[in-house]
Amino acid sequence: MYYPHSYYTNHQTCGNNFFSDALWIRMTPQDFLNVESFLERQYELLYGAISNNYLTNLDDVEYDKYLIKCSNEYNRNDMFETYSRMCLDVCDKEDKSIFYELPSIHYGVIEKGGKKTCYIYGIQNMAVGNQDKKIARSLYQLNKGVENPSIHPSFVLAMKTFIDILKNNNINSIRVPLLEVLNYDYHVLCSKNIKESYLKNDSSINKIYDNYVDRENMISKSKTKVFASIFYRLQEQFDNIDIDVDDFELVITHKKNKVLERY
Repeated sequence: MYYPHSYYTNHQTCGNNFFSDALWIRMTPQDFLNVESFLERQYELLYGAISNNYLTNLDDVEYDKYLIKCSNEYNRNDMFETYSRMCLDVCDKEDKSIFYELPSIHYGVIEKGGKKTCYIYGIQNMAVGNQDKKIARSLYQLNKGVENPSIHPSFVLAMKTFIDILKNNNINSIRVPLLEVLNYDYHVLCSKNIKESYLKNDSSINKIYDNYVDRENMISKSKTKVFASIFYRLQEQFDNIDIDVDDFELVITHKKNKVLERY
């Protein structure tokens, strides 16, 4: 049976309400200047996640000799910064039990004045279990012609696929917040609470412990410099997007008349 993402279970690492935590840690410097506008946008993000009516065209994508299967999931009780995540799995065309989980995209979509905008808040490797080694090796063909590639090809493939999904669903405005003011302190608090709440030798939470305890500096770097570099890699390698910077956010648009390319 094919269900790589359906059996993933996360933990409440901070012991607080996910919706309130996730709400405030998204605030950028500009949001502090207009909290009412920020809260209105968060309501729209939550509405979009619950209604799930923005990304309806999720056809399989051909990649090399495989298929990329796309599924949209609503985050109910984990600690991610958004209510929606796009799950992407590279599968064997004949045997769906052979697969490789790509990193998941954490995002939200709002519609205002007939214009849809996607906010991309993060990309995270959430794979559990064994990854197919043959598919894993095939990903490195994406590094061909790239000088000193610093981004793992699984992140490149996941974000490239998601950008194409947005275009197929007529979402042409993309914003990527890079400076969330409270995010660093939030992960410091998470680290502290994990230490106090769990025993390190509890095998059920070892992965969470290793990923979050005393890792706030690494997480902060991943959500800023490393995160931004993924989009600049796409721009350079595929020439499919334009990137501007506005108030600590990347503003991304699809290039006009650029045909979606197969991998």
